[in-house]
Amino acid sequence: PGTPLALVTHLGRPDDRIHELATSEELLVVLQGHHGYVSPSWYAPGSSQAPTWNFTAAHLHGSPRVMDAEENLATLTRLVAHFEQAVDEPLYLDPAWAERPMRGTVGLRIDVSRFEIKVKMSQDKDEQSVQNVIDHLHAPGPYSHPDLARDMERERARTPRL
Repeated sequence: PGTPLALVTHLGRPDDRIHELATSEELLVVLQGHHGYVSPSWYAPGSSQAPTWNFTAAHLHGSPRVMDAEENLATLTRLVAHFEQAVDEPLYLDPAWAERPMRGTVGLRIDVSRFEIKVKMSQDKDEQSVQNVIDHLHAPGPYSHPDLARDMERERARTPRL
């Protein structure tokens, strides 16, 4: 059901973990989004007095496969093209030049068999407390985290309030 999901990445060839990955039947990849501390002093009066941590995380379970050199080069070429498209004068990967540095990497494809995503963005709080947290995360200070504030705004727009 649906389009298969795969994580495609690469590691430096000297990394000994490659040998373990090549023989693994399944592995777990943990991806972490923006995260940060939330002070209870930011909540509306009468709300919980417990501090917390807001975060997004994904756990991907899958079977790893080490790519051959040709597939690794094709993957690195697509990766560079993706990021270079935003550059004023993009420099795309020349396969003749890339052959030598590419030998220093090992491509890895993980076919994802299942995944779980956890989003904890103060969904259990009242609207005023959520807005206060967002405002504090946008403001300068020791816990300023505008990216986390934007994640909270997106989650608030997506999720009905209490």
